[in-house]
Amino acid sequence: MRALDIDRGLVLFQFEPEPGGFEGLNALAVVEGREVILVDAGYEANAEEIAAWLAERGLEVTSVIATHFHPDHVLGSRRFPAAALVGSAAYRVTTEVWFEVAALDSLKPDIAVADRLTLRLGARVLEIESQSGHSEDSLAVLIDGSWMHVGDNLLLSNDGRPILPSVQARPIAKHIAALRGLLARSHLRFIPGHGGILAERAERERDLLDRIAYLEVVEAAKGDISLADACRGLSRPFLGESWHEENCRSARP
Repeated sequence: MRALDIDRGLVLFQFEPEPGGFEGLNALAVVEGREVILVDAGYEANAEEIAAWLAERGLEVTSVIATHFHPDHVLGSRRFPAAALVGSAAYRVTTEVWFEVAALDSLKPDIAVADRLTLRLGARVLEIESQSGHSEDSLAVLIDGSWMHVGDNLLLSNDGRPILPSVQARPIAKHIAALRGLLARSHLRFIPGHGGILAERAERERDLLDRIAYLEVVEAAKGDISLADACRGLSRPFLGESWHEENCRSARP
């Protein structure tokens, strides 16, 4: 695990991909005094490393925001039982697919976000909003009007290479709309659920335009298109080619 100080009181915990893989994992600590709001908590093993790092510095997690309820983002929240779990009111759309029935109650958010919610931590302001796209229950978190944690609506490798969009909300138009919403806010600095931060606005816009173009071609073809044809003319190739078929399924009638 690397702990990166990306701004005052913002620590990005970045985990490396599994051997042979390309997709790392991020969690973000928003720190004010001795209190922490954690945005995503990874798997249990990731959360153990995060908890040890925080404990060494006398920091306490008071809330965990799950950008969505896939296992690699929410299971680690169990490591912080005293913290309030904040997540989408639509969490069961995801948890009922990914978890056994016995686990559903333990993953129920203490604070459910239907549309928008504002959390405060001292002088810090976190504005949480529904941003369905990658999943039905996806949330984005605007931090102090400057940074936005966008969860898995933006996927990158740790060295900043683009990973193919992963469309699990239906229809595919939801993901396109989420990306267009991010494009309209490209002046913000985005923190992805996986991967490095794109430092320059031009980089963010290029990346988003490629994702939108790819998904619009898939949508127009109703999922009947090869990856090569769907990516024709884009500025850079995507990692994660095997996800293309799932994206195509999301576009089929």
